[in-house]
Amino acid sequence: MKPYSTPPLLKSLVAALALLLVAALSPLTQAQAAMNASIPADIEFLDEVYSLAWTSDPAPNYSKAEYLPEDEELPYYYNMLLVERLSGATVKDVVRAQVDFIKGLRENEDPAAGGRILNLMENPNTGEVLLVFVMSAADEEREMIWEWNAYRYSPVQTANGEEAVQLFGYSVRHYGNDDSVYDFLEELDDANAERVNAVLSAQIP
Repeated sequence: MKPYSTPPLLKSLVAALALLLVAALSPLTQAQAAMNASIPADIEFLDEVYSLAWTSDPAPNYSKAEYLPEDEELPYYYNMLLVERLSGATVKDVVRAQVDFIKGLRENEDPAAGGRILNLMENPNTGEVLLVFVMSAADEEREMIWEWNAYRYSPVQTANGEEAVQLFGYSVRHYGNDDSVYDFLEELDDANAERVNAVLSAQIP
C-alpha cells in the first residue's frame, strides 16, 4: 500500500496557508499536543458516522485530520470531513488566503484546473465565516476530479490562550471525464442547502 499523500485539490488549504505558516511558525509543542488530543475518533454528520482516516501535523502550529464514511478510503473518497487547526493566525487571514488560492486556479496553465466561490458569509456574532466553493483538476492519469466544499472557519484559542483558527469542512467529489458530471452538479444544487446547514449546525469537535 502506498503512503497516503494529499491529492491535488486537497492541497488547497496547505497552499493557501504557506505564507502564514512561515510567519506564524513557533515551537508550540504543548498547544499542538492539546489540539491533537481533542480530535475525536468518530464524527456523526448527516446521519452517518465518519471515522478518523488520516492525521498530519504539517507544522508545529498546524494540525489536520480527515474523516471518511465506513465504505470509503483515501485518496479517492466521495465524502469527507476535515478538521484543521492553525495557531498564530486569524479567520480573516486564513479566509483571504483560501479565496486567493481559489481565484488563482483560474489562472493555472492547466485547462482542467478551475475554481469558483459559491457563497461567502460571516456571522458577526461569532466571528465564524462560511466559504462554499467548487474546484476541478485532473489527476496524474488526466481523469477529472470535481469537488464541492463547504468550509466553516471559527476563531478559537489554544491551551495557552493564543489566537487560532479551526476549520470544519465537508467535501464531496466526483470522478470522470464523461457527461455524468452534469448529474453530479445537479445533485449538488439540489442538496446544497441541506449540506451547508449541516456544516453550520455541526458541533465542532
